[in-house]
Amino acid sequence: MDKDRAANTEQGGPAAAPTKTPLAGSRLIAVCALIAALAILAGMAAAALVAWLGAGRDALVATLALPMLPYLVLICLTAIGGGMLNARNVFWVPAAAPVLLNVIMITTVWLSPDREAQVLPWAVLLAGIAQLALVWWALRRSGGMPRWRTAPDPAERERAVREATKKQKPGETTIFVQE
Repeated sequence: MDKDRAANTEQGGPAAAPTKTPLAGSRLIAVCALIAALAILAGMAAAALVAWLGAGRDALVATLALPMLPYLVLICLTAIGGGMLNARNVFWVPAAAPVLLNVIMITTVWLSPDREAQVLPWAVLLAGIAQLALVWWALRRSGGMPRWRTAPDPAERERAVREATKKQKPGETTIFVQE
């Protein structure tokens, strides 16, 4: 390892970034996505009910909101992925993701200026998919893609327990001396 890379590693630079996303990170993403998806499904059911039973402006608003509600789940997952990328010292992807929303919305208005109100909600959904795809691609490329399994392998679990035990020894010693 050359001097610059060694110095960069010691200062917490890109070479010091973790090579794998911990299992806890995968579980956090899964739980957040599940909670957000359930909330969005409830909102979509309510919006569909209002669109079906409502009249006039309420029905129109509910109809236009339906394709945009899943965007909330997509943008939450994009934000979590962006945070994971920031932790891996990859900053350009989370900064560039919102640009996709702008480009897709401008393109949509440009392609169908007479029907923009009906098409823009679908453009927002498409932009959410594109943003998540960009972040997902960057996570895979950086080696930070979450592992989707339910339990760590025994060797990894043993190493984690040893590491945690080693880290708690100074605290145990301090408590023992205080007693």
